[in-house]
Amino acid sequence: MKTICKPLLLAGVASLVFVAAASAQSLGLTNLPPAAPGAIRVTVSVPQQFTPIPQGMTAEDQQKLIESVRRRIYENSVTECGPLSEVYKADCRIVSVTANLNLMNQGIGGGVTINVNGSATYDLTPRSK
Repeated sequence: MKTICKPLLLAGVASLVFVAAASAQSLGLTNLPPAAPGAIRVTVSVPQQFTPIPQGMTAEDQQKLIESVRRRIYENSVTECGPLSEVYKADCRIVSVTANLNLMNQGIGGGVTINVNGSATYDLTPRSK
C-alpha cells in the first residue's frame, strides 16, 4: 500500500507545480475594489497578438522580445482611456490590467510564437457640466 501511495502523492505534487507554473504568466487583479460612486465600470479586451520568435535568437534577446510584447498590452490599455473619455464624456481611471502570455510551438519547422492577450478595466466618472 505504501509503495502505491508514494507515486500518487508525487504525481499530485507535480500536477500542482505544473498548474502554478502555467498560471504564472497571467498578471492582473482578481478582486477589484468597488467602483467610485457615480462611476461606470467598463472592461475592454485587448486585441490578441501573435509574434514569432526568430530562430537563432539568444535567450536574452528572446526575454527582451517577450517583455516588449507584454508591454504592448500595457500601452494599449493606457491608450484606450482616450476614446472612453470622449465617448462617455467622463474622466477615465484604469482599475486593472490583465496580460496573458503563452509560448506556442508551431510544429515542425514552424518555430515558436508568442501569443499575448489581455483586458483592462476602467472606472469612468462623468464630468461636471
